[in-house]
Amino acid sequence: MDAVQEIIKKLRDGQAPGLVDDLRKVKISVIAGSHAGTEVWLAHGDIRLGSAPDNDIILFADDLQPHHCTIQVGGNIFGKIRIEAGDGAVMVNQSKIVEPGEFIQVPAGSTIRLANAQVRVGMSIEWNDYKLPAVKAVVVAALIAMLYVGSNLTGSVMTSAGGFGDRLVSSAEKVVTGISAPASNGSAGKSSHEKAANLNGVRAKLQELGLSASVRVASLADDSMRVFGSISPRHSAAWNRFQRWYDDQPGLPKLVRDVVRTASNPKLPKLQSVWLTGTPMAHFAGGGSASVGDELPGSWKVIEITAEAVTIERDNSPVRLKF
Repeated sequence: MDAVQEIIKKLRDGQAPGLVDDLRKVKISVIAGSHAGTEVWLAHGDIRLGSAPDNDIILFADDLQPHHCTIQVGGNIFGKIRIEAGDGAVMVNQSKIVEPGEFIQVPAGSTIRLANAQVRVGMSIEWNDYKLPAVKAVVVAALIAMLYVGSNLTGSVMTSAGGFGDRLVSSAEKVVTGISAPASNGSAGKSSHEKAANLNGVRAKLQELGLSASVRVASLADDSMRVFGSISPRHSAAWNRFQRWYDDQPGLPKLVRDVVRTASNPKLPKLQSVWLTGTPMAHFAGGGSASVGDELPGSWKVIEITAEAVTIERDNSPVRLKF
């Protein structure tokens, strides 16, 4: 019996009170290392892992740090999980390395490797496992919402006026046990205006954090966004702030992170001199020159030339080049 059917069974049996708290619990399973096979259920919140005795989960492994990482699970039942590396780096889902001080948001069911140990983060319902269309999730969400009402009544959810709760649960049973309706294509996604507004908002944030010279963002065909470029140690903190900001914006689409770390700052065109007589002209190291409106390597465009600086722009984010 899967988790959704288990919810329905508990509702039928009048076990609504306390069920929401059960659904918020987090299951940590050690799947590799000296503690492999160990499983523990914990309340949502911050769960600390490492070798120090003050962690919520204490592990022992070569190169494991005292406070290696923290698993942050929100108070909802939809599996919003954030992995934040502490003293040591972690590898998430066998592919993404999260360095100390960085974080990543992952779905329930993800794996985390800490040195020689590996754990799996699960929840009562792991929504990514369900392939039926949104109707299944909507029905389950409706049932969960009823728990908040039912838990404050003297009877079970099933005693709600007019038998509404009974009818809703019966409908849910039909959806869960037999319906495999084709996915609807009725949702056309965001309008072009909304996409442009989101894109400009993200670009403005990158500029605010001083990242626009090294990091770019673009919309993808599936309505997600791709951020790409390079980050030097100097901008590492700003990059982490940007990721945290983006993950906290409920209206933004999925973000594909394609940013690499480099040892040096990004290379911008190096200004050598300007010519202001007649048509203003900027001359760059290496022999190149450009006037206003001309494009430079790296998709930069010259938008202003003055005696003090030359302003170039990319993705609506200007950068001033000075002597």
